[in-house]
Amino acid sequence: MPMEAKMSGEICSPGGLDELPLQLRQLAVIDEVPPLQDVNFDWATPGKIRLLQDEAIAIRTPEGVSLDPDSDLYETSAGKIWPPPKASDLHQCICVIGHAGASGHRGEKMTLHDIKEMFFWRTIPAYIDEFVRGCIHC
Repeated sequence: MPMEAKMSGEICSPGGLDELPLQLRQLAVIDEVPPLQDVNFDWATPGKIRLLQDEAIAIRTPEGVSLDPDSDLYETSAGKIWPPPKASDLHQCICVIGHAGASGHRGEKMTLHDIKEMFFWRTIPAYIDEFVRGCIHC
């Protein structure tokens, strides 16, 4: 379509759009659902957390961690749930849940704040920083 026709409004006339070429630059098909919507998502249930804690405690009981009779989970003296240091799948699950808020993915500060309210492991700030920076949706 000549530039004069575009400028004169002919593009909006019947048949004007038929002359414009359509282009598709890139099509990405993502066949994965978000983790929280995946029926196979491995939720961090208290039972699974306790199993991982028991495995770690059998090797060595960390200082400042004890079994809380109410939650039946190992917690720090500050009352934070203790995910064992080598439980990287559990750490990732906690981050997925903490990062995906009801209104979308949250930034590093809010993700860290909310996860630290409930959990403690020594490398939590660095782990969450790396997790949020690596989020493909953010």
